[in-house]
Amino acid sequence: MILVIANLELFIKIFKLNRLIETMPIEDDIKRFILRKLARHRMWMHKHTSIHNLSKGLPDYLKSSGEVKKVINELLKSGFLLSKPTNYGLEVSLNIQMKREIENFIGD
Repeated sequence: MILVIANLELFIKIFKLNRLIETMPIEDDIKRFILRKLARHRMWMHKHTSIHNLSKGLPDYLKSSGEVKKVINELLKSGFLLSKPTNYGLEVSLNIQMKREIENFIGD
């Protein structure tokens, strides 16, 4: 009985640690995907796209989670993305002043 409880506690600790480790790279992968997509389509400064297009191409389990919205907000706050409010929705583009940092982040 004690051995089962000890194994269960160990399993719970490993599960929590794995879950913690898995959540961090997912956010970085989503950031890298979005930035790489915009750079590939040359969405710098005045060429912009709808904020709804950023998640296209991601797997459904990532789209449905709140991670994408959180990552987009982080990219806007960090200055990697510029926002342009329009009457038909929010448009975004890459910040040309952060080009070196963006290219270093996405690995190109």
